[in-house]
Amino acid sequence: MPVQGKVKQRCRLGCGRLMLNVIGSVAQFEREMMLERQREGIAKAKGEGKYRGRAPTARAKSDDIVRLANEGATREGIAKELGVSVASVYRALAAARSEAAGQALRARQITSPSRSRISLE
Repeated sequence: MPVQGKVKQRCRLGCGRLMLNVIGSVAQFEREMMLERQREGIAKAKGEGKYRGRAPTARAKSDDIVRLANEGATREGIAKELGVSVASVYRALAAARSEAAGQALRARQITSPSRSRISLE
């Protein structure tokens, strides 16, 4: 009797593992099919000019973010007033700083005299 019990238990464990793998594979297949249909729908909508994606909210308000920051408003206050996240406020301010730094660097390169290399040939 004890031998039969162990055989049934092994079969149950193996059968359970098999069923789990089958169900997992079916779920993965369904997910991939859903994503494929979604990609096809997006491609069709883009072809018809109906799909543009999500409108950028914080980037559209970056001028207001910089203005309020220059006026001395807190990051949290700016976020609350404009309806964007605090992280978006920090991101917009960092982008504005890097853009200003890039413009300053380009202006400095234009006004500085060019250095020519001396050839020792």
